[in-house]
Amino acid sequence: MTDWGVMFDLSVTFADLSDDEIIFLEKHGVNIDELINAKSLGALYKRILREGNAYLAINTSPCKKYGHKIRNRHGHCVQCNTAYFSHRKRKNVQGYLYMAYSKIKKIYKVGACEEIANREKSLNKQKYGCADDWEILFNVRLDACYTVENLIHNELIENRISGFRLSGSYEDARELYSFNDIDEATEVILEILSKLGFI
Repeated sequence: MTDWGVMFDLSVTFADLSDDEIIFLEKHGVNIDELINAKSLGALYKRILREGNAYLAINTSPCKKYGHKIRNRHGHCVQCNTAYFSHRKRKNVQGYLYMAYSKIKKIYKVGACEEIANREKSLNKQKYGCADDWEILFNVRLDACYTVENLIHNELIENRISGFRLSGSYEDARELYSFNDIDEATEVILEILSKLGFI
């Protein structure tokens, strides 16, 4: 992983923030050490955030609506829409890590959810990955299921299918993977969970 802190000065001090920004960040429980300064980064700040180096970037290009300069890893203005904080609230939620399989597409989905009962039906209804024959192969109930999901995704980079179409629009399919067969897929996921100490 690239050491961006050596290449750029990403540090943030209170002097870099306006009074409104300080109030906003305090309200949402964001510490100054969770920020990077994107002043000289352009769009590169999104990659740096995605690699887990920080939570938000300040001094980004101003949003069109109000000129705010705090954005998340997807480039969204978190001041205009605080719903972009929702994944942060999910960090320690109990739920299920699951693996689903599409026989027609021969692809696997590794995801997390809080309720497993209707997940298979939901995936097929939205035609996730342009497939409507999803079958959940197994699930594991965990504390902090979304945190575990992210750890699993990071371990599966070599198996990831990139540039897949989700529900008819081009998106980066971070949750879709390719394996030789169901046995290999199941074994790999369970080995990772075991290695990380979750089973």
